[in-house]
Amino acid sequence: ALARLPEDEARHEIADSGKRLAQELGRPVRHFAFPYGNIGHAGPREFALARSSGYATAVTTRLGTVDEGHADHLHALPRVMVSGKYQEPRWLKVLASGLPGRLKNKGRGLNVG
Repeated sequence: ALARLPEDEARHEIADSGKRLAQELGRPVRHFAFPYGNIGHAGPREFALARSSGYATAVTTRLGTVDEGHADHLHALPRVMVSGKYQEPRWLKVLASGLPGRLKNKGRGLNVG
């Protein structure tokens, strides 16, 4: 997890992964996905490193949907994870509604801790 690395090493991992992908793809990489973005694995320091590395946005693995409260937290966005267990249309509708994230976050849409 990036949070367990010294700051210079975490910065290197975040910045260089995008540079390497950009070289491979032949186009800029504008968005970053934290590999272990739950609370404790990515926090304010890592969000700032993603921002300073030039990414437009970054997503965590924190459950939720993006709402207006995330406008000031573009490097700590939640996401809906779809696994083999939740690929049926009925589950996708529930996940996309944002309700599971709000329940888990006790009614708060914003969970950038």
